[in-house]
Amino acid sequence: MKKWLILLCVLLLVGCKSFPKMSLSSICNGNPELCSDLYQVSDCRFARTDVIRERYLYKIEPTGIHKLNLLTELDKYQSCLQMTLLFELTANIKRKKRRLHNYLTAQKLIKDLLVDSKGTDDPFLAYYLWINYQDLEAKSVFIKAATDKNIKNVDLVSKLAVIYSKSKPDKALGYFFKAMRLSHSLADLPSNLFVNIMSIYYQKHDFTNAYIWALVNKSAHKKHALEINLDLILSGGLLNGEQKIKNEEVLKKLALQYYSELRRGNFNRFP
Repeated sequence: MKKWLILLCVLLLVGCKSFPKMSLSSICNGNPELCSDLYQVSDCRFARTDVIRERYLYKIEPTGIHKLNLLTELDKYQSCLQMTLLFELTANIKRKKRRLHNYLTAQKLIKDLLVDSKGTDDPFLAYYLWINYQDLEAKSVFIKAATDKNIKNVDLVSKLAVIYSKSKPDKALGYFFKAMRLSHSLADLPSNLFVNIMSIYYQKHDFTNAYIWALVNKSAHKKHALEINLDLILSGGLLNGEQKIKNEEVLKKLALQYYSELRRGNFNRFP
């Protein structure tokens, strides 16, 4: 879950400038300090490229979102290198040393960025620091931003809903529905939002609403939708049980109506 939550953070670029995508060689030739401390080795080379690009963007504009992007890519790069170190993928001593050097360099870069991030007021960076590094000060920053009554940011509200989904499911539903009311189209919403809503209703044994949101998810994601056992929901959660929900066609129409409202950005319902 952490990974997809991290990925959702870095996709939000509102308020950031657009920069032309430069080639790796152009970045390294013009900014050698961004590349020279990470050896060119075949291990995790694409992740290394992503790190260098994010270092470049952060150098140009050292904002919270670029710092978050850089931390995210460094985390992925370090994890990739860690796997190569664990499984000893080569007998080449020089390559092993360079791989270890890159791993330790990534660790140091992460540590330096974390120190520099203390006291941030950026809610997305604060969320990352709280979830990944248990920074309680950052937690307060995120919660304050996400619970602001004037908030308009769908992503922050969705993240708050996920946090409450296990401990306070009714509160989570309230935030999930708020995120949908704030959205202007399906593209604004996290891809797993409808599955999360369905899961909460299913756990509450509200199989009618669980069925509706399973259908909304299927409509929203078409061929890429998570396979959900609709018959199990219709039978009230009992395997091989008789169908308990009898108004299936009515629910299908309601699910289609929800989907249409969300697609047009005029969803205005409450749980």
